[in-house]
Amino acid sequence: MNFVGMGPTMMKKLADEHHVASPTELLEVARDLGVKLVPCQMTMDLLGLTKDDLIEGVDAPAGATTMLLEAQEAVTFFI
Repeated sequence: MNFVGMGPTMMKKLADEHHVASPTELLEVARDLGVKLVPCQMTMDLLGLTKDDLIEGVDAPAGATTMLLEAQEAVTFFI
């Protein structure tokens, strides 16, 4: 969705026109509601990301098996 650099600008314009909350606002609401954010370890490995690349407040990365065990009591599990 980058479209040679135009993608982010186009998406922001669409979001503004439709009064969609920004990702930062949505993240704040999620944290206020107690949402637990756990990054996928395999995806991080594939993309060459480290814990230093993550935003503040994200839990430690976990693999699929760990997440399945931890999310048994979860209301929603998003992959």
